[in-house]
Amino acid sequence: MCDRIAIMDRGQIVQIAAPAAMYESPNSRFVASFLGSPPIAYLPAVAAESSIRIGETILPWPGDGPRTTPGTSLLVGIRPEFFGPTGTVLMPGRIAAVESHGRETLYAVDLSSGGRLRAILPGGQVAPPGADVSWGIDPTRILIFDESGRRL
Repeated sequence: MCDRIAIMDRGQIVQIAAPAAMYESPNSRFVASFLGSPPIAYLPAVAAESSIRIGETILPWPGDGPRTTPGTSLLVGIRPEFFGPTGTVLMPGRIAAVESHGRETLYAVDLSSGGRLRAILPGGQVAPPGADVSWGIDPTRILIFDESGRRL
């Protein structure tokens, strides 16, 4: 095992960090997409004064992170472990697929507002395919990227 890794894009190092640190705090969409299984999902969003809008869903800016001009187009990255029945900001949708892996179950949820999020939950089925759900995300764990893929 290694204590640091480097991610390269087109021959250039784009980030060097401990694996866990890079997973938790990628500096770009490229790096965020490189790590994780199931992969991170991205939803288009728009910046507001003190929040982020994903369709009709309003999220507070996580932490005291950098803000951007209201109206700016963004991408919000949501990892599967931060979406599910216990999330605090609800997003209605329909279970599109359920995949049991024994000790964990993977879900694909098609959101009512468009887009698909994945969830990874402890084993055992919470909801069958086709079920309408209103699952939530943990807004403190979202990753926000500008249109160029730079993390904000």
